[in-house]
Amino acid sequence: MIELMSIVEQYSRPSSQIESCQREVFLNMVKEFGFKDITALSVSTGNGIWEYIFFKNFSGIKKIVATDVVEEAVKKSDQMLLRSLGTWEFQKVEPDGILPFDEQMFDLVYHLDVIEHTDNPLLFLSEQYRVLRSGGG
Repeated sequence: MIELMSIVEQYSRPSSQIESCQREVFLNMVKEFGFKDITALSVSTGNGIWEYIFFKNFSGIKKIVATDVVEEAVKKSDQMLLRSLGTWEFQKVEPDGILPFDEQMFDLVYHLDVIEHTDNPLLFLSEQYRVLRSGGG
C-alpha cells in the first residue's frame, strides 16, 4: 500500500513550480485583504494542505470550516495537526448541493481545483456567495 504524504511533507516539498506559484498567489491574495480574526470556509478541502498553509502563514484566523463530498478527506493525523494549529472543523457536504450554513457566516470562502468537477457551477458559486459576509473575500 502506498502511503500518501502528510500535509507537513507536502508543504515542505511542493511537487512543482506551478504548486509553488499557486501557494504564493494564494498567500498574497489573502494578505491583501488584511483579515483579522476571521472565520473561513474551505470548499472541497482535499487533503487539508490549504488550511495548513493558512494556519502557518496567518495569525488572524479564528476558525476554518473545511468541507468535502467524502467523509474523511483529511487523514486523521493531519486532522489532529490542523486542530493543534487553530480551530479547524470538518463537515461533509452533498455534491452540487446547498451548503449547510447560514447566510453571511464566513469572512472568507475559498476553493482550489474543484469547480471543474461540479455539475452546476452556478449553484456552486452562488452558494459560496450566499454564505460570504458582506465585504468578505
